[in-house]
Amino acid sequence: MSVEEVSRDDRCILGKWLYGEGAGKYSEYEQFRALRNHHAHFHKCAGKVLEAALAGNKTGAQAALKSGDFAHASQAIVLKLAEMYNRISKPS
Repeated sequence: MSVEEVSRDDRCILGKWLYGEGAGKYSEYEQFRALRNHHAHFHKCAGKVLEAALAGNKTGAQAALKSGDFAHASQAIVLKLAEMYNRISKPS
């Protein structure tokens, strides 16, 4: 995969849902918009990790995966998914 492909937030399963069915059902919710923004940031971080790895910066790539921007973005996605689940599972 290329850095450009990994950096896109509309190609993975979650991204396809966020820009497709999910947007059609939940785009009015703040939790949905936050999830989509964090998901886009996650993909930018993933692209930077791949870019570092391809440039031979294995240490930098591993650090980002373990405790850098990528790790924080990944954790934020889990939190935002939980917030979205809580929002849509509440009776209206």
